[in-house]
Amino acid sequence: RPVKHVFATLLAALLLLGTISVVTADAPGDLEAFAAANGLYDDGNFAEAARSYERLAALGYDDATLYYNLGNAYHKQGDIGRAILSYLRAKRLEPRDDDLNANLSFVRGQTEDLMEISDSPGALGDLASTLPTMSANELAALALALWIIVMAGLATALLTGASRIKSIAVSTTIGAVVLLALTGLTMAGRSQIDDALASKAVILDELVQVHSGPGVQYPTEFEVHAGAETDLLEVRGAWARIAIASPDLQGWVANTTFEAVLPSPIP
Repeated sequence: RPVKHVFATLLAALLLLGTISVVTADAPGDLEAFAAANGLYDDGNFAEAARSYERLAALGYDDATLYYNLGNAYHKQGDIGRAILSYLRAKRLEPRDDDLNANLSFVRGQTEDLMEISDSPGALGDLASTLPTMSANELAALALALWIIVMAGLATALLTGASRIKSIAVSTTIGAVVLLALTGLTMAGRSQIDDALASKAVILDELVQVHSGPGVQYPTEFEVHAGAETDLLEVRGAWARIAIASPDLQGWVANTTFEAVLPSPIP
């Protein structure tokens, strides 16, 4: 009887694994609002489409297609800074998308501050980029389901006396261990991607003076333009210290002139 219970647990875990995508699917309301925003874009109402996409993003609709369409809407309006910002947010979720990378490269070429930019987040990040994209919640749910399968499979293999059931349990456990390891690497890679973006920000104002200190009373060191991708080094009140192109080119800008790629910039 205990063996039957353990095997039932294994089957339940497999069912859980198969339903993860259903549980994490978007709500119909989100899809309807997204379709309405797409309709505005198709009608050429790019400003209103952008506002609709932004409202969805503010509600937590974290989707590469949404950010990609938002970037297109901003680019249609000539807003290079917000277009690049949106494309970078989409790239975090779909790093291998050819259309996205082509648009990002094209818009980068339209910025006044042309600079060499490396998009590689590191070895684990590159590995995660080659695997199917899943949200953090989906990856966590997948890891939990696989862990349950591993534990149930081990228990079944140890407790059952039937050779056929033992063989199935061992094979299932080995497969789950491999998938769990791959999921762990993917989670680590996604974390590496987020770490690489945690200090990234994009200049949104058309022209920004970069000062030697946190205030307009300090001399202007250089100027940057909309779309410049920066490293956010420090935030002090209403000012932030940024680095452009290299750590040697640094200065202070008002924190209203840029936006971080990730929602929460470094403190």
